[in-house]
Amino acid sequence: MAFDDTLTGLAAEIQLATPRQFVLFPGERLPIRVNARNTGAVTWHDPAIFRAAGRVYRFRSDGARQLLPDEWRLDFDLDRHGPVVPGAGYSFSGRLVAPAEPGEYVLTVGLVAEDLGWLATLPVEILLTVRAPE
Repeated sequence: MAFDDTLTGLAAEIQLATPRQFVLFPGERLPIRVNARNTGAVTWHDPAIFRAAGRVYRFRSDGARQLLPDEWRLDFDLDRHGPVVPGAGYSFSGRLVAPAEPGEYVLTVGLVAEDLGWLATLPVEILLTVRAPE
């Protein structure tokens, strides 16, 4: 099936390959690695479209999650890896910067087709505890 600029035929399974919890300081960089398997019918071929992505939520005092405004992306290195055909996998990796304010956060990680939407997979979560500098 050819990519038709829609989410039709796009699906993935993701697995976190880094710890599910980090304790860090504001602005500290944390390593992220996500293994993804193409479970759809369309080959992932364009690094400008297919990326691992995430959102950061802060836990409020009432236990609810507050979405922070910035999303982040881990790029797909087509030159190094080549297209990802259905059934094959790819490891997205990079470093993200911890939130600037101390607190409890959750980072959700999923796959996105830019300008189209999130692939229909359950995101994985990473708990972040950001401590005040001593």
